[in-house]
Amino acid sequence: MKDMNMDFGILTETKITNNLYATEADGYSITCTTVDSTHQGGVALFHRPSDLFVMEGTEAFGPNVIRATLVAGNKRWTVIGVYIPCSETDGATLAFLDKAMSTAPVDLEMIMLGDLNTDLTQTNFYRGQERQFATQNAVAGLTDLFYCFRQWKSDRGENNEYTWRQFRSGGWITSRVDYLLSTCKEDF
Repeated sequence: MKDMNMDFGILTETKITNNLYATEADGYSITCTTVDSTHQGGVALFHRPSDLFVMEGTEAFGPNVIRATLVAGNKRWTVIGVYIPCSETDGATLAFLDKAMSTAPVDLEMIMLGDLNTDLTQTNFYRGQERQFATQNAVAGLTDLFYCFRQWKSDRGENNEYTWRQFRSGGWITSRVDYLLSTCKEDF
């Protein structure tokens, strides 16, 4: 985080089970959720002191959702970090996410960061949870900011449409797992 000069962000798959973790490191404040298993889940919000902004009211919603308020001058945003486990089928994380979103101040624009294990560019969702998540985001007015950032080029010079890939059984498996979504109305 420090080497990349990041002011704040969300970490996923933190796997903190006992609520014992460094709350400060290299000038950053860190808040983590607690999970039941060391094999999957958890999110953390990190931020460092700045003259430009402060992070307030950090709150965990279950093991995979965290929310805070970002304040910069007289402007405020709700920031939500989320990790949706790909093996989850009961919608528990989506219920916690819904609670975090519905109890956030309605007058604040929202920024959501995380590993969603859902490809929102699809038109046909294979899991009911993906459909529910896409609907939840549409209702909240969240927009995918993927194309607002320069994408890395493939070996053939093409822009990539995915954030994860792995070579398996003689071919590449690709996925879009990381997201930055927002209700912000300004042009990016």
